[in-house]
Amino acid sequence: DKWGVYTIFIGHIGDGNMHPVFCVDVADPKEVDKALKCYEEICRMVLSLGGTIAAEHGIGIVKSKLIEEEYGSKAMEIMKAIKRVFDPNNIMNPDKWV
Repeated sequence: DKWGVYTIFIGHIGDGNMHPVFCVDVADPKEVDKALKCYEEICRMVLSLGGTIAAEHGIGIVKSKLIEEEYGSKAMEIMKAIKRVFDPNNIMNPDKWV
């Protein structure tokens, strides 16, 4: 109700892993923006309850700005250093979070 975005949650009950699906007109920037803000709020709620926003589908672009909140800056530095070992020229997924 808060965001006015119809959302369906699918997931894996056993491990608490859920995937919100937002039913919006992707051609309408206002609807997309509402869905993204709603998703960010859901992710922050998950983190505040001790959950994780990383799952079997990876981080993606939308959650990338929240991942440091979950793991901390030191862990991010370590992950980026590991990526540099395998991808020193940053050619593998250059626009991704790590």
